[in-house]
This record gives sequence, C-alpha cells and structure tokens, in this order.
Amino acid sequence: MLTPFASLRSNKASLYLAKVILPRESRISGIGISGNEVSIAFSGDPALSYDVQRIAAFNATDWLTVNPAPLRPDAQGNLVFVDSADPAGTAFYRIVAR
Repeated sequence: MLTPFASLRSNKASLYLAKVILPRESRISGIGISGNEVSIAFSGDPALSYDVQRIAAFNATDWLTVNPAPLRPDAQGNLVFVDSADPAGTAFYRIVAR
C-alpha cells in the first residue's frame, strides 16, 4: 500500500509516499509532518514488534531502521512513531512487523 502525504516547508511543497508492510489486521491511521518531524500512527497486533524504516530513493534497496528499539503497540494495538531526524530531501517510509 502506498500512502501519499504532503509537506509545506519554507514555501516549498514536497510530496512523500509511505510504503507500509503490515500484517492483515494492521492499518495506518495517520501520517503527518510538523517542522522537521514525521509522525506515523498505525494500529497493529499488540503481540508483535515493529520497525519503521526509511530510504532516500524509492528504487534504492538499503532501508535504514530509524527506531532505536523494537516498537510495540499498546494493549489496544495503537502506536505513534515520530522520526525527528530530518532527512535531506525526499524520504520514503515503511513499517515492518518483526
């Protein structure tokens, strides 16, 4: 699934895509940009751990895991991850269940 979202930074509009790989019962509930931070909210299985990965070019293959430790949703399955490392230029994200 590709989810588009936009950013307006310094009078320049940028379009981003998030590629999301999640188990069947998981879904993205929100993606946004505020300043230099990208927030990704999703629901998943509380019994699973997840990684958020980023890459600079859509056709590249070297995905970088940006969360310092495995992410676990709360008891209701909700999780919000904030990437505060400002990537230079375009960034693509995906969420991978471990």
